[in-house]
This record gives sequence, C-alpha cells and structure tokens, in this order.
Amino acid sequence: MELLVRLGVALLVTASTLLILRWSAGFMRDDEAPRLAVMLVALVVGVSGVWVLFWLANEWVSRLPFRRARELLLPVVFVGPAVGLLLVYLVYPVLNTIYISFFDRKSDLFVGLDNYRFVFTDPNVQVAFRNNLIWLVVATSISIALGLLIAVLVDRIRLEAVAKSLIFLPVAISAVGASVIWRFVYAFQPAGRPQIGLLNALVVALGGDPVGWYLRPPWNNLALIVIMIWLQTG
Repeated sequence: MELLVRLGVALLVTASTLLILRWSAGFMRDDEAPRLAVMLVALVVGVSGVWVLFWLANEWVSRLPFRRARELLLPVVFVGPAVGLLLVYLVYPVLNTIYISFFDRKSDLFVGLDNYRFVFTDPNVQVAFRNNLIWLVVATSISIALGLLIAVLVDRIRLEAVAKSLIFLPVAISAVGASVIWRFVYAFQPAGRPQIGLLNALVVALGGDPVGWYLRPPWNNLALIVIMIWLQTG
C-alpha cells in the first residue's frame, strides 16, 4: 500500500511539474508579460523546478527492480540535467549559429561562404577581431602572470594577510563600483581647466597636456584592459 501511495505521489508530482514547466516556458516567452513577473517566475520555477526534477528522477530510479540498473542510472540522474543544459544552451546555439551563417538573414537564401567573406574583409569587423584578440592575449596573460608572481612574493613577507587582502579586494568590487573608481582615475578636462582625474592631474603637474584616455585609440582599449587586469589579478 505504501509503495502504491509513493508511486501515485511521484506520478502526480511528475505530471504537475511538466505542466508548470510548460506554462512557465510560454509565460517567459510572452512579450507582453511584465518583466518583473518574468524574472520571479524564472527564479522560482528554475530553482524549485531543478530540485523537483532531481527528486523525481531519484524517486523513479530507486524504484527499479534491478540493483545494477539503479547503480548505472543514478549517476546519470545527477549529471544528466547539467549535461542537458550544456547541450541546449551551449552546444545547440553554436551548431545553429554555424548553420544559419550560410544563409542570408533577410531572404533566408543559401549564400554559402559569402557571409564569411564579408566578415573577414570588412574593416570594422577586422577592428573588432583585433580588439578581441588583444583583450584575450594581453588581459588574460598579464592577469595570470601577475597573480602567480604576487602569490609567490606575498608568501615571503610578514604582512602576508594584509597584502593578500589588498590584492584580492578588487575581486570583491562590482563592475559598477570599479567603473566609478576608474572614472576618477581617467577623468579628462580640456587644457586650462582643473583636472579631477588622477592620471591627468599628474600629467599636468609634470608640465604635460591632459590626455583623453578614453578618446585616443589604441590607448582607450589599453586603458580598459588595465581595469580588467586590476579586477582579475586577485
């Protein structure tokens, strides 16, 4: 009797969960739905739905009559959802993007490699590629190198905890907070006006002209990379 009750509860919860997930998916795709309501539904259904799915999968697997089957399927129950999410949200979009890249966006006609010819010959896209490569190589390599160097050096000083705290502190700062801090570092005013930016105040004090750090390529790109290195080194 107890087994029938548990199976009935599992069936009821399974059916209810599938209906709720179907409704929530349609609700979150509705363009007229309030944004706040969509976020709340995504949060509540996402967190509770994952927990319920794990519980249901474990419940059904534990009811299998064969021990060997239970031992083989139980790891799949816990790993399966994560793998499924990776396939749906990472692998499928990549494959679908590759597929649609061979078609014209407006007419849906097959154009072969025409889109790729445009991408690799357009000057604006080439600048974007160059900037991405600079960020990938410079920001990543310097952040890792500085992090390793500092980790080795601070192990040999007395105030190790203080030094590590100072290096790690930027990691705990939000992107908004970092942008406010570095705004005052890079702030620019035309020559003859008071410079509230730290760097330009130093430049003017040394007899130079103020620099628009955000306005002069490629220095604007490097100025932003410095912020990323400062945030990630810790």
